[in-house]
Amino acid sequence: MVISELLIHSESVAFEDSQTLEGIEYVELVNRSNESLLLSSTADSNVGWRIAGGIDFTFESDGMLDAGQRLLVVNFDPDREPLKTQTLRRNWSIPPTTPLYGPFKGRLGNDEDRVRLQQLARLPNPIAGVGFESLAWVDEDQVDYTASAPWMTPPQQGISSLSRLSLNAFGNEASNWVYNNPTPGRSNYSGASNQPMRLIHSVSVINGNMTFQIITEVGVSYTIQYADSVDASIWTDLGKMTGAGDDWEITDPSPMGDARFYRVLVE
Repeated sequence: MVISELLIHSESVAFEDSQTLEGIEYVELVNRSNESLLLSSTADSNVGWRIAGGIDFTFESDGMLDAGQRLLVVNFDPDREPLKTQTLRRNWSIPPTTPLYGPFKGRLGNDEDRVRLQQLARLPNPIAGVGFESLAWVDEDQVDYTASAPWMTPPQQGISSLSRLSLNAFGNEASNWVYNNPTPGRSNYSGASNQPMRLIHSVSVINGNMTFQIITEVGVSYTIQYADSVDASIWTDLGKMTGAGDDWEITDPSPMGDARFYRVLVE
């Protein structure tokens, strides 16, 4: 499980019901594995996940997150404030299958903050003796964002969330995050963006052939095409795949010519 989106700046947003959602913040998490994930267990005290750093939240119910599924941790209690929950889901078309948890303690800093995703684990405890173990919180993901370089400057108008580009790339890397239109509960590539969409992780020439690494999101379809001119009316498919949250590597086996142009289509 990793951190995939942070809604930080929302104080001056004009929603359908601006009073209901004024100051809303959330942290989106996604299970990037191929297996269901147990968030906590009342029957097993060794199982647990929490968010720490500038904000704090510990999962306490027997919640399960399916493979590829997302969840939101918000700064209000979804069960005790149903009107706010309904308005949030309606304004951003949050899928009904996306669970909401909250409230987290604290506020996400507008200029900078640290968000840590931690899991309970048993670690050796040499103080207690050889072979002894103790439960400890271990960092699984971390984001230390700022409002200055090398991180992107937050947009001054409208509403944007800090969105992760690649679920498989290092989480605390500024180049792996952009400000996007909020997409809670959905792929960060859904909808229009107010920042350039970064899809190509790297391009290299191997044995005279072009090789691309494409950043993917779970469940999103990608097609890479080529043509001999950028304004060509016909583009040829080089490959297609459905994202798994990792980098897709694909090579053009054709010998390099005078010019060849490539594009990536996302659905």
